[in-house]
Amino acid sequence: MSEFDKFLRWEQEDQDKIKVKRIYIDIAGDIVAGLLLSQIIYWHLPSKKGTSRLQVYKDGQLWLAKGRDDWWDECRITSRQFDRAITMLTSKGIVRKELFRFAGSPTVHVRLVPEKLMEYKNAILQKREEEEGQREIHFTESVKSNSPNGEIQLDESVKTLTEITTEITTETTTREEPSAPYEKIKDLYNETCTSLSKVRIVTENRKATIKARWRQHGHDLTIFEELFTKAEASYFLCGGNDRGWKANFDWLLNEANMAKTLEGRYDDDAENLPGMHIWDNLIRANPEEEKANPVDSKRQQEMRQHVNQLRRDLAEKLGG
Repeated sequence: MSEFDKFLRWEQEDQDKIKVKRIYIDIAGDIVAGLLLSQIIYWHLPSKKGTSRLQVYKDGQLWLAKGRDDWWDECRITSRQFDRAITMLTSKGIVRKELFRFAGSPTVHVRLVPEKLMEYKNAILQKREEEEGQREIHFTESVKSNSPNGEIQLDESVKTLTEITTEITTETTTREEPSAPYEKIKDLYNETCTSLSKVRIVTENRKATIKARWRQHGHDLTIFEELFTKAEASYFLCGGNDRGWKANFDWLLNEANMAKTLEGRYDDDAENLPGMHIWDNLIRANPEEEKANPVDSKRQQEMRQHVNQLRRDLAEKLGG
């Protein structure tokens, strides 16, 4: 038996597979979003014992609690693909997403919206049936009497599945698009990012930025909660850098900066310890004071060396 024959037998017998119904991709309008929808539906199915697979109970509902990075192990969706796919599903109203604390950390929780899912499913199945019937009736060849050649005429009432899905999506978005909660997002920032400068006024420019991010992330307030929570927990964004620079409201809502923050670019690690910016501020020397108080300057240098050694020791322990 050749190596390729062995591979084909292995492929036939191996159970490491991800099964996705075509209709889930049709409902989502995207392959990755359809895969994510399929996995969310799986978690809503009862177990072999007849009990729910969902174990987290919040706001009177059962939820699926999974971090953005956890989906890779389950169905090979990256954290960035998850952000895009969940935004597509929430914008259609098929899935609801909230940010709750789970195991001590803010974690994305999702659950199906059954009524909306059934609306999309029934619409697509009904259109499929109509298409099958219309295809037999309208996809016929019509020969014009004044022309020696036959001409195929397609009835304009026959629509593709893509057109149907687009109509549903457009109608839903036009009818139900919520306005951006400018003041609520401002208050959420002020309450969460206590280490950063406060926002007092939501200017017209800020409204335009908030509205753009609000639409981009599917009118989902939990995205902003996650953004501000990550910013407040970030050593670097709260001043833990060589310049003592801190992020602010406008910086966080910049499209590129918001994406990088949500993707964990500024999350703390062993080399970027939270709280170290407090020590840095204590030992940061003022050049004028160094000239006037050379003794204090020497003490600051000694303190800086001590803190840097402490940083290295802690990083080594956490990294190991």
